[in-house]
Amino acid sequence: MTGLLLLLVPVSFVVGWWLASRQRARQPEPGCAEVNPAYFRGLNFLLNEQPDKAIDVFIELLEVDCDTVETHLALGNLFRRRGEVDRAIRVHQNLIARSNLTPEQRGEALLELGQDYMRAGLFDRAESLFAELVEQKLHPREALDNLLLVYQHERDWRRCLEVAEQLEPVARRSMANEKVHYHCELAEEAMQNGQPDEARKLLDKARRIDKRHPRPLVMQARFAAAGGDCRTLDRRTRDIERIAPRHVALLIGELATCYDEQGRGDELIQRYIALLEREPIAPLIHETVERIARRDGPARAADFLQGYVSELDDPALLRELIRMGLASAESDPRQLLARIEELLARMLADRLQYTCSHCGFQSRRFHWQCPGCKHWETLSWTPFSGHPPKEIE
Repeated sequence: MTGLLLLLVPVSFVVGWWLASRQRARQPEPGCAEVNPAYFRGLNFLLNEQPDKAIDVFIELLEVDCDTVETHLALGNLFRRRGEVDRAIRVHQNLIARSNLTPEQRGEALLELGQDYMRAGLFDRAESLFAELVEQKLHPREALDNLLLVYQHERDWRRCLEVAEQLEPVARRSMANEKVHYHCELAEEAMQNGQPDEARKLLDKARRIDKRHPRPLVMQARFAAAGGDCRTLDRRTRDIERIAPRHVALLIGELATCYDEQGRGDELIQRYIALLEREPIAPLIHETVERIARRDGPARAADFLQGYVSELDDPALLRELIRMGLASAESDPRQLLARIEELLARMLADRLQYTCSHCGFQSRRFHWQCPGCKHWETLSWTPFSGHPPKEIE
């Protein structure tokens, strides 16, 4: 409330000055310029701490002409940034209702109103405004950018592809990364709808857009594993190892099933060890330690794990080391080690494993698109930092 009052004080003075200057322009002869009585009514609302009524009066007083359009736009934009979306909508709707706007001014007001609607969760209204701007070729880049956000929110991936194609020449930037993800999302939907052939075609299209993108490879590997095609799974995971080794961790379950069914468990351990020498990946470390422990015993597994604990500074790996130590230690340290293990287990119980490098959003599960900022491929596995997760604003 106090912040809004502080905002309205300078607004009221600007409106008063503007009204007085308009009166002087209309009355060149000597005499006192009369100010609209509604201005004093607005001031009265302001002094009585009734900012909602005051802002309505000031908006009505501020006639829309070539001198005040920018003022209306700035005021509405300010309200939206402050979270006062209803007021922002009111300002921009009042602006659009005027007949004396130029096409450029109307386009700018429609763009601002569309963003108001998005902020309010009225995506269907926002979509119609942005589509109108694209059709009229007014602020096409901004309109297409926002239209893409609307369709992503609605998970309308086919329309996302259409907009991405339109946006590339307008924005003069490649949309290849986004188009790959849109094809992959459509492939996921096709598989859920029992259309594996359609899913494969979509993944082939995604790979033609970018052969080095990891997501189509991960999905092809999963589809192969689901069909019992271990050879294709193996080939695709080796492709992933070359271009994005951290994503191999997404296929741990599929690799375990295929290798174990073929009696190649030792070969998988050696493959993981070779990969970890290139890039330590915590989920792969956990899997490798478990396999070494089952094959060679916990003492050997603890020896393998010890170097990674200090390198990655990760309590989850420390807990794993303690667990292996408990399985092989003599009686004296067992009680202390058990307490430490229990404490770390509690610390890690609610841990959020993935963090967005762009906005800080954290999640327990991996997302290709960050739910917070909607950027693609920004979530990565993150060691526990001891800090609370950031919220989505």
